[in-house]
Amino acid sequence: MASGEETHSKSIQRQQRFSRRLGRLRVPGLLNALGVPLWVYQPRSRAYRNGSIWNRNINHLEVLEVAKRLYRKQAKIVHPRARGDCEEASVRLNYLWATIRERFKRQGYEI
Repeated sequence: MASGEETHSKSIQRQQRFSRRLGRLRVPGLLNALGVPLWVYQPRSRAYRNGSIWNRNINHLEVLEVAKRLYRKQAKIVHPRARGDCEEASVRLNYLWATIRERFKRQGYEI
């Protein structure tokens, strides 16, 4: 039973490191981690790439919708009932999506 507790605590430690890493990422990094293509959130013209994603001339709701579609697609793959023992991957994916959704909500974009 002790080895089961050790693996559980190691899993919790890995999850905490992952959440700290996500907390430091900016929105483009989070979108990239989810697999959103670059062309969705980065305009072609360099004139419009002025730092923050919120200042870019893009449709932010469309970016959020693409991210949501990718999240749902990946959630079907990594869900523990779908593939077996993928609980940690499922938790990470859910945390990533919640972080993206929260950052967009702060700026006033919700689906």
